[in-house]
Amino acid sequence: MLSRLSLAAVGCGGWLLAACTSLPAKVASSGDLPALKASIAQAEKQQQIGESTLRELASAVLRRELVSLAPADVFPDVEPCAGQIRSALEDVAEGSSEFAVPATLALFDAGYAPGAAEDPVAREAALARAAVGTGAGDLRRGLMLHGDAGVRRAALAAAFEGVDPLDVPALAEAGRLDPDAGARAIAIAALGRIGGEPAVQALSDLYGAADRDARRMISYAWSEPASFTAGGQQLLEDQTASPGEASVLAASALLRREPGQSELISAAFVRAIESPAASLRLLALNVVPWALEGAHPALLAAQKHGDPATRVLALLRSVEAGALDAEGLAELQRLGADDVTSVGAVARAVLARAGQGAIRPALRADLEAARSERRTLAAVSLLALEDWGGAAQALGDDSPNVRRAVACQVLAEPSRDELRASWEIRAPAFGASAPEVVPMLLSGAPG
Repeated sequence: MLSRLSLAAVGCGGWLLAACTSLPAKVASSGDLPALKASIAQAEKQQQIGESTLRELASAVLRRELVSLAPADVFPDVEPCAGQIRSALEDVAEGSSEFAVPATLALFDAGYAPGAAEDPVAREAALARAAVGTGAGDLRRGLMLHGDAGVRRAALAAAFEGVDPLDVPALAEAGRLDPDAGARAIAIAALGRIGGEPAVQALSDLYGAADRDARRMISYAWSEPASFTAGGQQLLEDQTASPGEASVLAASALLRREPGQSELISAAFVRAIESPAASLRLLALNVVPWALEGAHPALLAAQKHGDPATRVLALLRSVEAGALDAEGLAELQRLGADDVTSVGAVARAVLARAGQGAIRPALRADLEAARSERRTLAAVSLLALEDWGGAAQALGDDSPNVRRAVACQVLAEPSRDELRASWEIRAPAFGASAPEVVPMLLSGAPG
C-alpha cells in the first residue's frame, strides 16, 4: 500500500494535479483579474510564493492569455518560452481562430510540428513551413505570394532553413515589396544565409531604400558566413566609414565574424559614443562589447558624461563585464534615486543586474508606475534578484502586455530561433522578454 507521502507525490506528478496546483494558478486559469490580484497578494503575505509557484502561476497566466485572445489583439511573442506552453499553443494552432497561423509558426520556430488545424489558412502555413529543400522549391516560392502574411512568413522561413540558391530572386522580391515587415525581415535573413554574389548584390540593392530596421537586418545578413566571404565583408567595412548609425550597425555586424581587436571597428564605436547626438550615443553604448579594448577609453569617459542616459548605459556595460567599481556603483545609486524619469528606472534595473538587493523596495514601487514598459522592467529585474513574490505581482498587472512579457520571462528557455539570432544586434539587456531600454531612455518620459 502507498504511504500518504508517496500518494501525494503520485498525485502531484499527474493523477491529481489539480489538487496540487497553487491557488493563484487556479485563479489565473479562471480569467478573473481582480481575484487573481487578491490571490497573489494573499499568497505573498503568507510567504507561499517561491520559484516553482511563480513558474506554475506564469504558465497558468500565459495559457489563459492565449486562449482568451480577442480579435483585435496582437498575438504575443512567446518564442522564448514556447516549449513551456506547448500544449496551449497546440490548442490555438489546431483551432479555427484567427490566431491559428501565428500559433502554428510559434510552434515551428520552437522546433515542434503542430497537429492538423481546423483553420484552412493555418494548414497552408504548416504546409509552407514544411516546404524545405529543392524538391519543395516551387511550392515554397508560390506560397511566398500567398494573401496571408503568416503563410508568407512560413514559406520564407522554410527558405531560410533550406538554403536553396534558386530562392534568391523570390527572396529579393519579398525583401523589397512584401507589405509585412516580419516577412521582409525573414527574406533578408534568408538571403544572408544563402549568400553568394547574387544574394549579396540583392541585399545591396535593398539597402538604399531600406528603413532603419531593414538596414540593421541587412548589415547582419552581410555578416552571415556565406555572404561575408562573397562581398559582405567589404560592404560592411565600407559602411563603418558612413555617418550616423549605419557605421554602428556595420561595426556590430563585423564583430560577429571578427571578434578580435580591430581598429576599424573600434573607431566606428568611439565616434558614435563621442557623438553629440544622443540617439547615436545610446545605440552604440547599447551594443558595444566591453571586450573591445579599443573602445574602453570612450566607454569610461561616457560613464562621466553630462547626459544621465549615457552614463547609465555605459555603466551597464561595466556591470555586464563584472567590472563595476565603487565609484560606478555610487553613480548608479544616485541615478537610481530618480523616481520620475526613465533614467532612474533603468538605473534601478542595472543595480538589480549587479546583484544589489537593496534596490528591491524601489523596484516594487516601480510595479505601480504609469508606463507599462517601466512596470515590466521592474518585474524582470525583481526576477534577477530572486524576488519571486514581487515578480508575481506583475502577473496580475492590468496590462495584458505586461502579464504576457513577465510570464514568458519567468518561463524563458534558451532560444532555438535561428531567425531572430540572425538579425538582432543584441538581445535585450535584461532578458528575452524585457523591454528595450534605449527607446525608454530617449523618450525621457516620466511615469
